[in-house]
Amino acid sequence: MKKLISFFVLAMMMVAAVVSLSACSSDDDEGSSSGRQTLTIDDKPYYYGTMCYAEQTRNSGMYLHVTAVEDREFELQGIDMSLHIALSKVSDLHVGDTFAKGNMSVQTFRNLAELTSGTYMWDIVEGEVSVTKITSMELTLHFNSLKLEHKNSHVQHTISGTAILTSGAFDSNNKQLSFAEAAM
Repeated sequence: MKKLISFFVLAMMMVAAVVSLSACSSDDDEGSSSGRQTLTIDDKPYYYGTMCYAEQTRNSGMYLHVTAVEDREFELQGIDMSLHIALSKVSDLHVGDTFAKGNMSVQTFRNLAELTSGTYMWDIVEGEVSVTKITSMELTLHFNSLKLEHKNSHVQHTISGTAILTSGAFDSNNKQLSFAEAAM
């Protein structure tokens, strides 16, 4: 019985992953910001934007989620990462803000083909992420040679380039986020 339940849970997780990765219609528009390869991981170009958003939590700061795929036609090849920054709300963000080892941590960094991944298993070795543009609907981040190292295996990855996060996420009270206050 346990094997049947485990198989069912695994099957549901795989279906959820495929559905979530193909849910954004704007990914297919070559002219959109997500249609360009502006993010590199270990000097390899990636398309970003399949699921890029900011999430505000009640007391524990903000999460910046970035999914980057190698090939937009086959979206299971790529990287999914969540960065935790020490801000309590979106309106605390400003153009020029920089996040690095002291005020940012890596919640997850995983290959999209992995079903599970431990949280907070990566350290920031060097580099930074800075806010370069804020509009009411988008937050532009620049990754300046952000180097991550796995705590156990000591594998390292370096992320560079630009990603645009949307405000299409919700806070802990299920209220849709907007970058409007931060953009002022």
